[in-house]
This record gives sequence, C-alpha cells and structure tokens, in this order.
Amino acid sequence: MSDFLLVVACVLLVFIHYSWSLVLSVLGCWLLQGVTFYQQLLGKLQATYDFSLDIYVKSDVQKVHKSNSRLVRLALVSCQRTMICLGDLARYREQANRTSNYGQARRLATSFVSVVHHSDKV
Repeated sequence: MSDFLLVVACVLLVFIHYSWSLVLSVLGCWLLQGVTFYQQLLGKLQATYDFSLDIYVKSDVQKVHKSNSRLVRLALVSCQRTMICLGDLARYREQANRTSNYGQARRLATSFVSVVHHSDKV
C-alpha cells in the first residue's frame, strides 16, 4: 500500500508543478514505448517459431491450427494476448488525445481472436 501512496504522491506533484501538456507528452512517450515493445515481441515470436501472423489471419484457421506443433500453438496464444495489449495501448492513446476513435484498438484486439479459440486445447 505504501508503494501506491508513493505513486499517487508523485503524480500529484507532477500535476502541481508541470503543465497538463507535459504530462500528456510523457504519457504519449510511455505508450509509444509499450507499442514498440509489443511489436518487437510479435516479431520475435514469429522469427523464433517460424510462422507468419498474416497466414493465420487470412487463411482457413482450422486447417492451419491443427497442423501446427504445440509450441507454435502456444506462440499463437501469446501473439493473441499481445495483440490484445496493443489494442489496449491504442485505446489508451485515444483517451490521452481526448478522441473517441477506437477503430484501431478494436481492430487490433479482434483481428486475431479467431485464430485461437478458448475451447481449443493448446
């Protein structure tokens, strides 16, 4: 709980001493770093397990899904969750910019959902 109070105190100091535009600028930098991290993670997963996400989004999911090894299927689950995180970051960016265009966030979060179903065994 003391860590939470420390964070709250730091945030209040930032609001008191700095302008709102500076706070939004720092937040934008953090969000961009998060997007970069998750995009690199997607690239590393594809390179390590030798698959392409484009194939899984554009092809017959059932045929491709059944033909893969267990490690590739686990990597696909990781990619799905990573895409959801990227969607969340896009939504946060829209909120920070005070706009309400959540199209990119929705597209990122749902574009890969059909590849890995929760009822499938990995």
